[in-house]
Amino acid sequence: MFTKKIQSWFQNWGARTKFRLRLIIFIIAILVAGLTLHAINVNYLAENPETGQDFLVHWLSTKLFLARGLDPYSVEMRQIVTAYSGEILSWTTTIPETSVFSMPIYGFLIYLPFIFFDSYLAAYAWWLTLMEVCIFISGIVSFRLVLKNFQKYLFPFSLILLLFCGNPFSLIILSNGFALPITVLMLLLSVAALKKGADELAGVLLAFSSFQIRVVWLPILFILIWSLRQHRGKLVGWFAGTIAMLGIASALIQPEWPLFFGRGIFRILQETQITMFPQIMAAYYPGTFGRLGQVIIIVTAILLGIEWILSRRHQFAPFFWTLTLSMAASVLFSPQFQPAFVYMGLPGMALVFLIWIDRWGRKGAYVAFLLWFVYLGYAWMIYIIEPGFLSNQLDFWYLLPPVTFYFAALYWIRWWLYRNTDLWFEEVYRFEHPDRRKFWDAD
Repeated sequence: MFTKKIQSWFQNWGARTKFRLRLIIFIIAILVAGLTLHAINVNYLAENPETGQDFLVHWLSTKLFLARGLDPYSVEMRQIVTAYSGEILSWTTTIPETSVFSMPIYGFLIYLPFIFFDSYLAAYAWWLTLMEVCIFISGIVSFRLVLKNFQKYLFPFSLILLLFCGNPFSLIILSNGFALPITVLMLLLSVAALKKGADELAGVLLAFSSFQIRVVWLPILFILIWSLRQHRGKLVGWFAGTIAMLGIASALIQPEWPLFFGRGIFRILQETQITMFPQIMAAYYPGTFGRLGQVIIIVTAILLGIEWILSRRHQFAPFFWTLTLSMAASVLFSPQFQPAFVYMGLPGMALVFLIWIDRWGRKGAYVAFLLWFVYLGYAWMIYIIEPGFLSNQLDFWYLLPPVTFYFAALYWIRWWLYRNTDLWFEEVYRFEHPDRRKFWDAD
């Protein structure tokens, strides 16, 4: 009996040692990769110092808000940022008037670790490193939400990582300093927690994804409505509680922040109304054809309403499909129609590619690789021929093909996820490969 206990202890000790060793190797790899990325970013900023306008606005607004209590949404703050970029940083490019602090006041929490840097370039180099890590992890989480085995699905895993990390629309985000990667990551982690039944954690993470509420308000609203209809009110409660705590904490620093936020949002809507999708189409094509933008918005809203109603089923697959559809549609429903927001559709494309591969095996991998190549090829073509690509200034016609591609590809796989049936040749494939599990059958 005593001998068995000793053997069991040594076996457990060996398993614990192996786990700790893997954990140490993983941490070291992350640190080395992070430091390498940071060194690359420092070298890039040394050659291209006039980048990161959005980060500059939010970074400097956070510093002045915490140090002097200045209203980050005010015209005065905009003038200070413009003067700082010209006099201190010696920028020759002018910051657009639409580049303002566009988050709820508790959004300064994201920029809090970076305000301790006196140098803007030093702060921005670390910010770029953080955003690159968030993009990389978002690719991993998007893969894990559909498939679990990295080694068995090494090719699709590489495909998804390149979709996120090698995407020119990700370069727009990095070049302008947007906080969209960390917002999307919080949203995906919330979905992962929801899938595991951790509704409390899902609600907290969903609240932190509201930092860029102008972009993610549509998927957040869908998750809250779906949770209430599935009698999972804990998620909604923890979401509301976290938002309330963030708001109260912000009020301790600046009691009048709700008033500042309301006035700032009203001013932004007044000044940037022309950048909404229907207004852009009407500006380009006045008259009857210009109303096509309104028609697209109305039709998309009706489709989303129908899909939200049909997604009340308890399976995770229809819910996640509808969520990715809502994320892709966020580009059209944002108060500002910007090229960087096309990044919101990448989790949906990851779902499409992985379902093709999981459904059809090698043939699905061929189809996924072909359309993956076409999608990235189109994005890189725009990057090459359009000088305003990295500055987030593109003709809206360039953005319609990827957004249309998101919707078409997602509706391609919709029948599989809702019907949960195989075609005759898929049944043969499943018979020949009994070890393959469907995404929609996974727990």
